[in-house]
Amino acid sequence: MQERNLRLKTGDLVFTGIYLDNKAIVLGWGAETEAPNIILMRIITIRWSWPPVKSITAFTDAG
Repeated sequence: MQERNLRLKTGDLVFTGIYLDNKAIVLGWGAETEAPNIILMRIITIRWSWPPVKSITAFTDAG
């Protein structure tokens, strides 16, 4: 298995919005990385049930 560190480009983290869905508030962010066509996505869900906060971080192809 190969392991690599992927750095974010310096600059702003783009806030993609607030979504109200299924009794939850979903916050999303995106940022470019130094690798071509790869972006970082972070999604945080705040719900009215337990656990109240869930977070997902993923890298995805921007192309």
